[in-house]
Amino acid sequence: VTPSDPERPRMIADLQWHSNGIWSMDCVDEVIVTGSKDKSVVSAKITPTGMRKERAFDDVFEKEVKHVRLRKASGGVTQFAAASKDGDVAVVDLRASASSGGVLRISGAHGGRESYSVEWHPAEEHQFVTAGLCDAVKLWDVRSLKSPLRQYRGHVAANNTKPLKKLFKPVFARHGARLVTSGQGTHHLTVYDTASAAIVCRGDMPDEITALAAISDADDGVHVAAAQENGVVKLLHCS
Repeated sequence: VTPSDPERPRMIADLQWHSNGIWSMDCVDEVIVTGSKDKSVVSAKITPTGMRKERAFDDVFEKEVKHVRLRKASGGVTQFAAASKDGDVAVVDLRASASSGGVLRISGAHGGRESYSVEWHPAEEHQFVTAGLCDAVKLWDVRSLKSPLRQYRGHVAANNTKPLKKLFKPVFARHGARLVTSGQGTHHLTVYDTASAAIVCRGDMPDEITALAAISDADDGVHVAAAQENGVVKLLHCS
């Protein structure tokens, strides 16, 4: 095989899971979940011969599902968390029957505005963060969802008086010890201590940051790739 004659991928499975476009997908071990514009989440399993659709969760949200993430805990991959344009965040048990429910819901998780990001803590299996169109990133514990454990503020410009419209997705780093995010109306890259919500590192960028990825979990700091609106990607190091 040469660069001029690349190998073609071999189709193993081709399945219609949703009636509209897919916003988000996650895969842990052999489990796959997808979140769609059709307001549903579909779970499936990878098999030796392809994929097998397990269940469609089509009655959890009233609007499109923006983000979905699987949870791998001590008992295996048993739940997913999803954020929806209707403002709700839900944690759903993959093992529950359709009649028994198995849905833990945070109604209006971000002041009733759109919720669009959810990430499980890589070291604390019961915790996850959410972001939406409000000025706070929130840390939750799935065992009690009455109120968030922590709220991370300061990443949105203090003088921003307009309703938030831009999406920013926080990422964990240093095995969950740090939480990294950008924010609308500011060129800041902000790094929080996850446990205390204190800001431990902050820097200005030439343009607003549109996407983040934690590159390294080294204990001596955080390596982050930051994509900007002007098309530039920067690699940064924070404490």
